[in-house]
This record gives sequence, C-alpha cells and structure tokens, in this order.
Amino acid sequence: MIILKKSCLVILIIFIMSMTTVFSACGKNTGKADSNMAPAEKIQVRFMTSWTATSTAGPFFESIKQRIEEELGDEIELLVEEVPGGGNEIEEKLTVMIHAGTMPDLCTCKTIETLKAAADANLIIDAKPYIEKDKEWLASLDSDTNAAFNPYPGKWYGVLAARRLVGYFYNQEIFDAANITPAKTWDEFFSNCDKIKAAGYIPIALGGGEGGWLTNTILLPLVATHSKQGFDFINQKYPTEFDNEPFIYGLTQIKYLYKNYATPDMAGNLYVQSAPYFLRGEAGIIGNGTWMISSFKDEEQAVEGLYDKVHFSLFPEDSCVLDLADPFLLGVRDEDGIAATLKVLKCFTDKEGQYRRLLLNQSTPVDTTIDVNTVEGLDPLLVEAMNKSKDIKVTIQGPWMVFPGSLWETLSREYASLVYDLTTPEEMAINLQKAAEAQAEQDK
Repeated sequence: MIILKKSCLVILIIFIMSMTTVFSACGKNTGKADSNMAPAEKIQVRFMTSWTATSTAGPFFESIKQRIEEELGDEIELLVEEVPGGGNEIEEKLTVMIHAGTMPDLCTCKTIETLKAAADANLIIDAKPYIEKDKEWLASLDSDTNAAFNPYPGKWYGVLAARRLVGYFYNQEIFDAANITPAKTWDEFFSNCDKIKAAGYIPIALGGGEGGWLTNTILLPLVATHSKQGFDFINQKYPTEFDNEPFIYGLTQIKYLYKNYATPDMAGNLYVQSAPYFLRGEAGIIGNGTWMISSFKDEEQAVEGLYDKVHFSLFPEDSCVLDLADPFLLGVRDEDGIAATLKVLKCFTDKEGQYRRLLLNQSTPVDTTIDVNTVEGLDPLLVEAMNKSKDIKVTIQGPWMVFPGSLWETLSREYASLVYDLTTPEEMAINLQKAAEAQAEQDK
C-alpha cells in the first residue's frame, strides 16, 4: 500500500469524508428510485479515473461516455471525477479513500496493492458472479488475463478488458543513417546503439523518474531473457528477492546504457522530459507501449513527419512486455446500485467497448475474436505492432506487477544513484530487496 505521512493522511481523510457528506446532501446514491417521484429518479454512478481529456485514453473515454448517455441515459447518471496525472496520483487518492472507508462506485486503478487494500477492507465487490450471468459479455473477457491480475483465486475484484503491448519504437531514418535493422539478440542491440551514436544521434531515450517506466521497459526483457531463473523471477507478482544474478545483470546493462547511449539527465527525468528526445527525432529508440502511437502524430509533441518514420519492434530474443491495462474496481452498493454500475462497466469492457479502445487508445483487446487486420480505420503502426506480437516467444508481465507503487520512489532514487556511481548494481538490488521485504511485512 502506498504510504502517506500520518498528518497528511488525517487531513485528506477528513477532507474526503466532508466531501462525501456534501455529495450525499446533494443527491442520494443508494441506487434506489423514490417511488413517490415521477418520473423515476436516475440512478447515479460515480466514476473516478485518471483518463482526463488530455490523456492518451481521453478520446476513448469520451466515446464511452457518449455510448453510456445513448444507451443508459434514461436510467443512469454518470458522475465523473477525473484525477489528473500519469503517475500514482489516482493510487494516492484511492488509498486515502480506503483509509476513510469509502470508494467510488466504479474506478480504474494501476496496482494490485490498491485492489487488495480495497478488497481486504470490504469496499469493492467480486464482479465475476455477476458477469457470469451474461454469457456473451463473459466470453469477451479473457479468464486467464483476469486471473493473472487478481490476487484471490477465482475472484475478479479487478476487471480487465485490455492489455498493453510494450516493445520499442525506432526511427527508420536514424536506423538507415546507422545502416542497421532491429536486433535479434542483445549483443546486436548494443551494437546498434554504438552505430546510432556514431551516426550522430542519441541511441535511446530512457527515464528514471516516476518509478523509471522508460527504463523498466528495457530492464524487464534483459532480466527475463538472461535465464530461466530470470524469467521466473521477473514474472512473479511483486517479488521481494531482488538480490539475484539475473536482476543484477539487468541493472548492470541498464547502467551501461545510461552511461554510453543516453544523456546523464535522463536518470532523473520524468516521462515528459525524456520522451521528447525521441519525439523530436533526436533519439533512435524508445521502449514504450502502443498507446504512444498517437503522440507521433501530435504536431505539438512530435517533429513534422515523425509518424511516417516510426516502426515497432519486439525486444531481442523475441521478447515483449504485456502490461495489464487499468483494471476496473466496483464499489460496494445495494443490488440496484450494483446493477447500474455493472451496466456502465459493460459499456467499457464488452466487445464493443474493447473495439473502441483498440481504435481510440491503441490498447490490445482481450477478446481474441477481434482481428486487427479486418478492423477498418485502425492505425497502420498499431496493426504492424500487433502483427509482430504473433512472433513473441518470451512474454513478460508489466513493470507495475513487478514493482509495487511503494517502490516507485525508491526505484527513481536508485536509478539516479546508479548512473552517477553513488551505488553499484549489487547495492541497488539489495536496497530494492530491503524495501520490498519491508513493504511485504507491512502488508501482512
């Protein structure tokens, strides 16, 4: 669970409880209509999300809001609370709400920690028994994907309807200047970086801030393809024993990448500070998910013509990260309220919802009957990436399944220390293990 200072926590809890009182005073949210009123009162569904209008999921969310209004507008009123920020802002907000004993009717989250804390506090429901009543909806939701995220066997406290394909994007113009093609092995990958550098470009955009997302996308495949031990370790849910040979090997390679192929400032950079190196056409490679594709077309972010130069590759050894995307949590309500929330959830997660998310957010659907090669209007670069995913031989879980939110600050600090020679890969592994073990002990 994300840890907040006690004084701040108390203040935030008081604030949320007071806001809950105000909200309740404005309109009941029991999920029951007053029989004395005509026409019937709409059931309110409070939805909290980080999908702001300016986020990469913004267009998808706007489409689903329109769908909800068209299909459910006569009976349901959707009340949206947006939590801006691409980091752990929504996790912090939900953590405070859980301490206060309250949850939204529906929300998205990023980590198992948040889900487990809400479930242990009996603030969210197991959605699986309800979804199983709708066979068509159930068939569109991959059981293995949902089981992979949920910490309680047989229960779906978090509902997942998308996966995020994470490999690396490369600038073909820079690759041509360096006379290289995507690497099949890590030796070739590092050799390519040498050649990109010799051609006068920054080989790779990395970033250690915000838990090191851009760095972790490279670290995890390095560890997973090192050995069976590395693969088994990096695919555990929240491992604690980081002091092991494959992980230390991965950190050693990451340090070499930073020292030789990135810029020193990237060690402490946030995503918004490092990604522009690639978007400006200055860096040849960036590890990231398919949701970044829209940025290559954005005239305010990317240099003119960048989209036409960008291609997607799996990591060496045909490895790829499949990150589980934004599970939905359903707050405890009465049966009428739950029924209304489920109707909203279905708009987000059924086959039509997944289809819209594929088109508008470049997220991989879990419904295997959706064939990207037959979907009209789908981004060509996304089709390229998803077709290449058929060649995956080594599948790796997402970084936030390896590093809980409580380790993000430690990761960022340790990456900076590693790059500036204030710590060694061995010491960083030990420091992460101590932090992970302390958190695991606290969560008991």
